[in-house]
Amino acid sequence: MQYIDTLLDLMLVTEGVNSIYDAPEYLFFGPDENTAPLMDPAAYYTQKKGYGPWRSITTGKSGTLGGIPHDTYGMTTRSVR
Repeated sequence: MQYIDTLLDLMLVTEGVNSIYDAPEYLFFGPDENTAPLMDPAAYYTQKKGYGPWRSITTGKSGTLGGIPHDTYGMTTRSVR
């Protein structure tokens, strides 16, 4: 969560912070080995922090969040087609 928190601090436009981009920045994370259980909490955390497209911050989420759980289908070791 600290990693995502730091990235959100850099991405979210707040008062007094200027950006060189005219459009919002979007990041998209995927799970690595043994991190699949963290994908749902990461998405909910970004929602709490005010990140607009919070559901799209990670792949490998549970189906209830619109994701395909990578650990269920072994996609972190066999790739995604």
